[in-house]
Amino acid sequence: MIKADPMERFDPLSHEWGYMGRKFLAQKMWTLVPAQGIIAEHMKSLQEWPPRQRAESLSLQKATEAVMRQLENNPGQVW
Repeated sequence: MIKADPMERFDPLSHEWGYMGRKFLAQKMWTLVPAQGIIAEHMKSLQEWPPRQRAESLSLQKATEAVMRQLENNPGQVW
């Protein structure tokens, strides 16, 4: 059941914007305190057991290396 239109936009200058912000804080901000402990445990586990392989997609390092190779192969080329 949809309770609100997902494409609805709020005007930040309207009085409803402040109400929705306060409602969000009242209903959802309590989740940050338990999340801190969960995230801390996860970060600690990454120190003890680091990831064994790098991600193959969305790797900034791979993208940078590809650009650098292209620049080395074609130094006079303008993008």
